[in-house]
Order: sequence, then C-alpha cells, then structure tokens
Amino acid sequence: MELFNAIIGVIALIIAVIALVHSIYYNMVKIKLSDCYISRVDKGYDWMYDFSISNLSNVSVIIKKIELYNKDGKLISDNGFNPFQKYEADMQNEADDYYGLSMPNYYMPLDYQWESSPFKSDTEVYPSSRENFSYYLDEKPVKIKITTDKRIHKFRKYQLFFPHFDNNS
Repeated sequence: MELFNAIIGVIALIIAVIALVHSIYYNMVKIKLSDCYISRVDKGYDWMYDFSISNLSNVSVIIKKIELYNKDGKLISDNGFNPFQKYEADMQNEADDYYGLSMPNYYMPLDYQWESSPFKSDTEVYPSSRENFSYYLDEKPVKIKITTDKRIHKFRKYQLFFPHFDNNS
C-alpha cells in the first residue's frame, strides 16, 4: 500500500510541475519589433523612422521606456522637426513667387501620418495588438531598447532589437 501511495505522490508531483511550467510559459510576455520604415514627405524634409511594437502574448504589457541608439552607442531622440510648418511655408513661397503676384493658396494639406509620434509616457499594449511609434531623427538608429513592466527577455525587463528600416518613400 505504501508503494501505491508513493507512486500516486510522484505522479501528482510530476503533474504539478508540468502545470506550473505550462502556466509560466503561457503567461510569459513576448514582444516583437516590426513594420520598420523610413520615409519623408519630399526632398529637403527630415527622415521619419517608423516602427511598431507588437505584443505576441496573452497578457498585456506596459512599455516603460524606448531608447534609440546610433552606431556609436549614443542615445538619440526625436529632433522636433515639424513637416506641417515647412510644407505651409513652401506652399506660401510657391504662391508668392507666381509672377510676383499674390495668389490664393489652394494646396492639399499634409496627411496626419507625417506627424511624429515618439514615446512620451507609459503605454499599455494589449494582448495580440500593436502600438506604432515614429521619430524624426538626424541619424539612423541601429539599436532600439524597449523596457517594460514585466520580464520579456530571459530574466530582464528590457529587450534589444536591431532593426532594418525599409525605404517607404
């Protein structure tokens, strides 16, 4: 009878360990950097670097920090370029230069997609969804470090990505 109880106890222990490992794996956070594009409105405009962070897991995750690094390992940030102001100034100059006469401005406004949307504060990414970020930068980022509220890579709360930006212009 003792042997039977020992066998049942070992089987229960194995099942409990499997259930624990399954639960840890099922609730582990996985993120992915995707849709990396570089584009600009026209010549003379700064380049906009655009990317998405996808949550591939079944639990939501809060992005605490996004850091972009150049090839020298220095932190880079959005340069504050405003394409709307430049576009309006270009259109105004074009209208004023029409044979020296002032002409009414009938130009198409820029689409809102050209406005940069850099990381500003904690952002929650729900399960199986994504968040888009874009930056006007003076140089190409070669490394992006994403920090979250949960462990996402091994035992760390941050993960490094080395993006390849496709030209979308």
